[in-house]
Amino acid sequence: MGNKYDSPFMDENEEVFFERYSSALEQQETIIAEQHEMQVADKEFKFLLRYLEGIEEEYVVQGALLGCTKGTTENIKVIYAGESIESNPINVEENSRIKIDEKRTETINGFIPANIEDCKGGRRDYIPVKADALKGKGRDFESGKVNITSFGNCSEIKNGAVLSQLLNKAGLNGKENEILEAIKAGKGLCYCFMDLNNEWENLAMAGEYLTGEMPRAGVAKILDTPQYMKFNGKEGINMLSMLFCPYGGGIITAKESGQIKNTKPDDEMYKYMKDLLDNVIKISEDFDKEINEFKEAYIKNKRTYEDLAEKTGVPPELIAIIHYREGTTDYLNGTFNVYLHNGETLGSPTRNYPPNKLFYDFESAAKDALKDKQDTINKYNLTADSKDIAAMLCFAETYNGLGYYNNGHVSPYIFSGTNNYDKGKYVEVEKKDGTGQKESVYNKTLVDKQVGAYLLLSSIL
Repeated sequence: MGNKYDSPFMDENEEVFFERYSSALEQQETIIAEQHEMQVADKEFKFLLRYLEGIEEEYVVQGALLGCTKGTTENIKVIYAGESIESNPINVEENSRIKIDEKRTETINGFIPANIEDCKGGRRDYIPVKADALKGKGRDFESGKVNITSFGNCSEIKNGAVLSQLLNKAGLNGKENEILEAIKAGKGLCYCFMDLNNEWENLAMAGEYLTGEMPRAGVAKILDTPQYMKFNGKEGINMLSMLFCPYGGGIITAKESGQIKNTKPDDEMYKYMKDLLDNVIKISEDFDKEINEFKEAYIKNKRTYEDLAEKTGVPPELIAIIHYREGTTDYLNGTFNVYLHNGETLGSPTRNYPPNKLFYDFESAAKDALKDKQDTINKYNLTADSKDIAAMLCFAETYNGLGYYNNGHVSPYIFSGTNNYDKGKYVEVEKKDGTGQKESVYNKTLVDKQVGAYLLLSSIL
């Protein structure tokens, strides 16, 4: 496609500027047309572009889904020290949503708008924090999250690429360990090497690009051309704004403005869980064997969990994780002879919480256990087909008990095996009142030896 603004009156800088945008404009038109199920050539589509570009409602806001022309969810292998390392990106859609400082005061229809400087991305800009930075009962976790985390893998990085050469190109020599940790954590090669321009590029507003006229400048632009609204002192970005990644040559645009109400839960625990997910950049190898065993058993008995998911509205992966954590041996053997409530053997009344439950088959007991959590299922909008990792982990933590969350501790039930969890565990001890009853007490030095739900979920979702 040729330069849309080709003109003999352009100087050299103008020619370079508009040639840079030519292919990008075409890409943006395609994205918008697909979103609205229209054809680029349609007259109605041109009116739609004018509408999207010119009105306040289509400025990009917190949570908008972005896309990169070079992003891919396909696995890519890189070579390090003679070995093949596979980058298998996880949680790609959530990582592709723009994140904005929620302390800003400007809003559009209740949403926090982005501006041209909201362009920090990948590990270059990400400053991870220790999980013990939690304060005040775990509700004001401050992560080092960036505006854009990752689009998965970068299609410009081919299978078999040598890691040292990639690092050299990126100017990241000596960062091998950090990159390997990020790959293992499922952040994707995009996160590892993303190198974004220092601001988004805004197109000329309505009456210029969309009408095919030459962009105006100087006094004419100020007097006659609509201007971008400013948020936090800088121009906002809309559906036609672009951000460039010189490393892979990708063009980043908004796939949606983010202003359509979605089903994401709007509660503190969900936001807290998303922050912790953003902060996962390192995964321990101590649980590799355990995770592989979990995956093999899930594949073998997947149909059982899927049938139960259809009857309860809880994703099969989540049911499998709860089964594994409550009764590991039963799960791995596929015997299905324990209460999902607490891991006790079926056929006798339960002794631990909840007491006096009596079931003889796994399905009936599991349905009862999950029915008791119906309010939580509804709260996090879970269904048998859910893939929202944050919502699923909120359910898992609630199911296990909110002692960690309520007292400002990261739960090993969720994050054991990641950099979010170091030590600390609730244990059952006998009360000192002589009654023989037990209570849960937090031991800050004890380390949970089981793999957490996040790693298990990531391995099968």
